[in-house]
Amino acid sequence: ARISEKCGWTWILSCQVHDVEFIGKSYNIFADNFFSSIVLAKDLMTDSIGYCGTMRQNRKNMSEFPADKTFQKGQFDWRMDESGVSVTKWMDNKAVYFI
Repeated sequence: ARISEKCGWTWILSCQVHDVEFIGKSYNIFADNFFSSIVLAKDLMTDSIGYCGTMRQNRKNMSEFPADKTFQKGQFDWRMDESGVSVTKWMDNKAVYFI
């Protein structure tokens, strides 16, 4: 396994993606917040596989964002780490995070 077992379902998804012939073919994966994590996005990026999905605010390695009360509906803010993975916070009726 290339990423640690502590990643749970994201580790299982990553292993299944790497078992098929997606590597290096510039595929993109779209998923909901159950699977999304920064670790998964970084791991897939190393094999030229893109990842996009909603994300839970309490995930490990999540960037710090201003409090919800400072946002008005329609406003957004984003963070990008050194590996190029970005997380965006967008305010609708409640905050929505996506990677």
